[in-house]
Amino acid sequence: MKNVLQDELVPLTPISLSTKSGALHDILIKYKGTVPLLAEYKQEQLAELLELFMHYHLKCIAPSGFDLIAVVPSSRSRVGVHPLASTLARVPGLEDKLADVLSAGSRSISRSSPISNGYECDRTLVNGRRVLVVEDTVTSGAHLQSAVAALQASGARAVYPLVIARHVDSRRTAVKRVLHWADLPENRWRIDRCMHCAT
Repeated sequence: MKNVLQDELVPLTPISLSTKSGALHDILIKYKGTVPLLAEYKQEQLAELLELFMHYHLKCIAPSGFDLIAVVPSSRSRVGVHPLASTLARVPGLEDKLADVLSAGSRSISRSSPISNGYECDRTLVNGRRVLVVEDTVTSGAHLQSAVAALQASGARAVYPLVIARHVDSRRTAVKRVLHWADLPENRWRIDRCMHCAT
């Protein structure tokens, strides 16, 4: 099992921080739930967020644009279309770029260590293309970085990782300091700025 080396990691773009008690975390739990009407409503909310974020920050995320959108597969086997793919399909202009190119690889991905063979990738669709790879939530980023590694190994010309929520544990002292900083009026989250253009 080959680990993805630290200097091979690709910077990912999070839309927002998320805590267990926050509204975004609630949406991300329920958008893939078993209550159909509630899941559909939450998917619409996420689609609106993604549409707005892409409107303001497409050039920040993928400066040269992208040809395909790949969704990081679930860690557990799932029947049918991934809820994140269904959500992205609701965003105008994105539905035609969605491609089912990633599947579970030969090795399990641990919680904190990305690996190069955690996913398999359809080289015929990916080779030479620019790929936006999307995950709903990350804690360590191991699954998303493993997906990036698979896309790169399959010849993707560029890979741009986007995550809706970077989940943090609000009980940790260091995280409390970050959340306090983020709650100051001048630092509060706004749709018209991201980690790239805010700096």
